[in-house]
Amino acid sequence: MRGPDAGAQGEALFADEGIAVRTHEEALRALLAWMEAQPGGFHFVAAGHRVLHGGTSFSEPVVVDAEVGDRLDRFVPLAPLHQPHNLSAIRALMRLKPGIKQVACFDTAFHRTVPAVAQAFAPPRPLTEEGVRRYGLHGLPYEYTASVLPDYLGAAPRRGASGSPIWATARACAP
Repeated sequence: MRGPDAGAQGEALFADEGIAVRTHEEALRALLAWMEAQPGGFHFVAAGHRVLHGGTSFSEPVVVDAEVGDRLDRFVPLAPLHQPHNLSAIRALMRLKPGIKQVACFDTAFHRTVPAVAQAFAPPRPLTEEGVRRYGLHGLPYEYTASVLPDYLGAAPRRGASGSPIWATARACAP
């Protein structure tokens, strides 16, 4: 599989099959066909999606239907590089596997418990009322890291423990 939906560097996935893709739907169709062709096959009953932005509306995982998808479209201006791709994959899977339940989990949800004063900064009030605020991103890896820290530290982490997932750029979070 080659194309914008393949690997981060455009590397070939499924190169032996000679599959080229241009859209999320083509990539999912190829991936689903490959998975279902494996010995024992796969029977899909649900799909989970990492979605960057839930705004102030979504602070917990939610089952995605057309209405929820439309509500998530409203956050595209807040995350124009990520949100459209997250929603494109969800909608493609709705078309390819209409009977399965899809759940969206939000990177912004982890930070929704931050006090309101910490979410605020100085934009004009009309912008704040439209949803512009400090959200905090990449919450899902932080939440996971916090959940497994006791396995490595032997006790519940002390207040002030911090996490720094390292990707292409570094990020840090201190509860």
